[in-house]
Amino acid sequence: MFVQIRNILGSLCDKVELSRDRDLKATMSAYDRTKNLGFFRDATVTWLSGRFDSTPQSLMLAISLLDRFLGIVSVKAKYLKCLAATCYYIAAKTTQESKEALSSKKIARLCDYQFSAPDIVRMERIVLNKLNFDVNAITPLHFIQVFHMACLKADFLKGTGRTHEEHLRAVVRRLQFCAQDYRFLTYRASTLALALFMTECKQLPEFDWLTVSLNLQTASQIPGRELSICFEEVQEFFLKRDMERLARHKAAHLRLGSSGEEDRDSKEKPRICHRRQMSKSCRGEAELLIESDTEVFVV
Repeated sequence: MFVQIRNILGSLCDKVELSRDRDLKATMSAYDRTKNLGFFRDATVTWLSGRFDSTPQSLMLAISLLDRFLGIVSVKAKYLKCLAATCYYIAAKTTQESKEALSSKKIARLCDYQFSAPDIVRMERIVLNKLNFDVNAITPLHFIQVFHMACLKADFLKGTGRTHEEHLRAVVRRLQFCAQDYRFLTYRASTLALALFMTECKQLPEFDWLTVSLNLQTASQIPGRELSICFEEVQEFFLKRDMERLARHKAAHLRLGSSGEEDRDSKEKPRICHRRQMSKSCRGEAELLIESDTEVFVV
């Protein structure tokens, strides 16, 4: 089974890893050379991730196109949202069926008309010309899907209490978070994908994640030191993210508690009862979120 996986991974690496590394090195150089460009890029990707109800394939391809373009062309911060929306427009037409692909007018409407449909069409022409109409890119998502296929064929998740679909969604969700930090562009797509896969597998009970990860590493021919560094950085990223979310939930919990005290002094009795009930409900949801986030993200 791992021989088949090795052949699939080998073909992916031969086709795109070298060109991707070259493109992303240029992108990282641009981020390091231009003050605050990396910060604006991350903010734009975060905005893009929450703006459209997109498939993971469309979103990851759009982010890849955005990074490749920024490695070639210097773009002012005020045009980044239009560029990101255009990259998503191109990615949606590439990865989705024609009936499902969004129109430029709908893209503009979903972006609250911060730019017009003709702006998107003009930007599309620029992006395609600068990228030589090469819009098919291999992203970490492709490698995650291959790793998932390996676990599916070997039935590695049996007895862990999680289905293969749930596991895949969790790893893809981690990838979408990491895509919002340009520092992960320093790693190859296969390395980042396996590090995310390992991080998620480590959370599963009664799962020999280390053996599975070593087999996948051997099959994909990823250098051990590179994978180790990436794995540590991914764990630190989610640990920090989890602590920040936990702090926000605690702050919200304290605000809800203080608002409950203020309601006791109010003279509007029906509103008091309603607000107290809502506060208790929100506090309960916040506590559940804290527990679920801790179980999912803390390593």
